[in-house]
Amino acid sequence: MRGPRCRRHQRRDLDLPQGQTRRTQEARHRSRNARARRVELTRFLALDVGERRTGVAATDWTGTIVVPLETIHHQGMAELPELLAPLLKERETQVLVVGVPLHGDGSAGPQAQKVLKLAEELQKRFPQVEHRQVDESHSSDVAHQQMKSAGMKAARRRRHADALAAVEILRRATGL
Repeated sequence: MRGPRCRRHQRRDLDLPQGQTRRTQEARHRSRNARARRVELTRFLALDVGERRTGVAATDWTGTIVVPLETIHHQGMAELPELLAPLLKERETQVLVVGVPLHGDGSAGPQAQKVLKLAEELQKRFPQVEHRQVDESHSSDVAHQQMKSAGMKAARRRRHADALAAVEILRRATGL
């Protein structure tokens, strides 16, 4: 192993531990930062809430891809927190995004009031999760357009529309 070429390099390496050069120290620092970035990935779960069906979408384990999960069938919004509890735990959700159907002028109609009430209930039930509300205007229309352009038949579009609307809501919330 060769030593430093001049005194200037020799002085710079004097404060480093034995057997380490500045290059190895920088490489170690970069790998620590990469590990820290991996840990900071946020797991999102989005809901397109309806009276009888709720579409669910989530980010994958890397936090970079939005995927539709399922459509939850329920009798009313009151039973939705119970149905979501196992899903939030299984997916290790950190942020829950609820789509709120606002009017074109930004005001909340009767359905938006119901969804906001549900969002408050979810916040009380799951305080460990960060909660966000996003305007879901036309998310179902966008989902139907995408499925139609992909050549899906009408019956299949109806089955998947809510989950794909939740994908659109999550994209709006995260910018993915």
